[in-house]
Amino acid sequence: MPALWSRVSRLLPLSLAGLLTSALVLATGDPAQTVAGLHQGLLGIMQGGAQLGFAGRRSRIAPVVDESFDFDTIARVAMGRYWQQMTAAQQERSRRLLRQLTIDSYADNFADYGGETFRFVSSQEGRRGRKIVRTELLRVDETPVQLDYVLKRVDGRWRIINVVANGVSDLSLKHAEYGSILRKQGIASLLQQIAAQIKRLYPES
Repeated sequence: MPALWSRVSRLLPLSLAGLLTSALVLATGDPAQTVAGLHQGLLGIMQGGAQLGFAGRRSRIAPVVDESFDFDTIARVAMGRYWQQMTAAQQERSRRLLRQLTIDSYADNFADYGGETFRFVSSQEGRRGRKIVRTELLRVDETPVQLDYVLKRVDGRWRIINVVANGVSDLSLKHAEYGSILRKQGIASLLQQIAAQIKRLYPES
């Protein structure tokens, strides 16, 4: 979720153990633990930092992202009414691009660790059967960042479909940005622009 994470990504802490335990955590069916699994995986790449390098961080966070997010819902909401105008191949490409953009953005932004702490606040019901997991990022001598995750139950697991930082919704940003491009330039152009964004993050893609 690059548009949002570029603003707060260097601040989130998570646990190296999560790279080994995230799949077990997610299997419990608890939405809060889905979020915890993501955070743990991210801390792992942060602690690995420069030693892992971009490619190493990318490789390690990819399976955690795959277990944590529902890119089918993310793609459909981000594309809005244009989703139905896409061919099956374009829909699949949009899902793959949004997945890779999320992975590469995490690998790019979560490259070091400064001792921050991450705190669970609450888990509550959302609209249409969704769950909202509220957390806080506690930073040394700085104002906490509120991070809320919206999750949807997919195949028996709770998966993230949106991240809201201090009231700013990543999915809403995508919907507005992509909708404008789709309206003015069309589907092919949008997909090319997302692919170019990924290439800028990691030229070897």
